[in-house]
Formats: sequence, structure tokens, C-alpha cells
Amino acid sequence: MVTLLYGDDQVSLREYLGKLKEDYKDWEVLNIDLSLAKEEEVQQALNSSPLIACGRLVILENWFSQKSRKPNLSQIDKNVSVIILERSRVTASQIKNLPPGTKVFLFREDPVVFRFLDSVFTGNKRKAFYLYSRTLAKRIEPEMLYYLLVSHFRRILIAKESGSAALTQIENLASWQIEKYKSLATRFDKEKLVAYYKRLLDLEQASKTGSDLTLLLPFLILELTQNHNTV
Repeated sequence: MVTLLYGDDQVSLREYLGKLKEDYKDWEVLNIDLSLAKEEEVQQALNSSPLIACGRLVILENWFSQKSRKPNLSQIDKNVSVIILERSRVTASQIKNLPPGTKVFLFREDPVVFRFLDSVFTGNKRKAFYLYSRTLAKRIEPEMLYYLLVSHFRRILIAKESGSAALTQIENLASWQIEKYKSLATRFDKEKLVAYYKRLLDLEQASKTGSDLTLLLPFLILELTQNHNTV
């Protein structure tokens, strides 16, 4: 059996993945990044039965990446089930190329969240905080917002440093998304953008040591949006 989980709402997606794993609690579970794994490793995972467990659950990430060598899922071992995870948008034609009978689950985030993300740049403090308050009204978890901010700024940084080709290969973005991130990248100085991204990563470490993301995020948003030329 093959299942596709995709969409912008990665928190809900991961929660659902956790529930699916509970259904396979007596199975062997393998996580494979297709953009990094060797072909022999993938074939071994899909075409052999586990020695001890009653079955094997293979979780494949980056299936739609241009760097991935896609295995033939129509000929996997009868004791193997596959879950494909995708962080970005998946087109109808891409879904049609998956094996017949593939179960497809879309996890879509509220549009106001993405309006908020696109508003986070220097000098746009008022609008960013207005959209931030609207996002909080949607009861979006702070962990979700943090994840989306990291992903958002990573893509802006890739657009700034490497351009369209890298966004296509690494992030598997649609053409309209690529143009959006290229436009956003023009709003940032490269050195400041790198510094902002590092600050975001530092925030994760702070949250792991007991700091509350609900309290930390507003200060970070202020830092990212305030006009540094003003006194």
C-alpha cells in the first residue's frame, strides 16, 4: 500500500504520520531521504521482507525532488507499506504518476499564515504584527509558526544565494512560488538575511532549554521587521 502525505501544514501532517505509525507499531520502520540515499539501499528496503517484524513501513521523503531516483512502487514486497512525505505543493499530474490506489492526504494551512510570513521584512513592522495577531486568532501553535518561519527564510536565503534552479531542485517549488521568493529576497541584504536565519535557528535551541516560543516569537518578529535606520 502507498500513501502520500503532503501540504503546507507540516505540524498536522506529522501528527497524522504519528497516528499512522501507531497502526504499524509491530512493524519495522525505515525513514529514507531519496535525494541522499543510495539506490541499493532503497531497493533493499522496498523489495525484501523484514527478518523479525511482521512487516516493514518505509517512509520516503523528497520523492518529487529532481535529485531523487524514484523506485518502482508497483513491484514492492507484499509485506512492505510505503508513505511518501512531501513538504511542498504536489500537482495533479505528479499524483497521477503514483501507483493506482495510492491514498492521498492534503494538509493545507490557512492563507493568513502565509500573508504573515510574506510580511516579515525590515520596515514592515505594523503590517507584520497585524497579520501576526490574526494568525494567533486562528489558534496556530507557536511551534508551527516557528517551523514555517524557518522554512520561509531558508527559501529566501536560497533565492538570494542560488536562484531559481536551486529552489526547484532543493525545495520542489512551483514557478509562482519561485518568483515570490526571488522578489522577497530583494528586500534583504545578504549579510542580514544570513544573520536572521541564524537567529531563527538559535530560537530552536532556546525553546529546547525551556524558553517559551509564545514569548520569544514577538521579539524575533520585532527584530526582523523594525527599521534599523531609525533611532
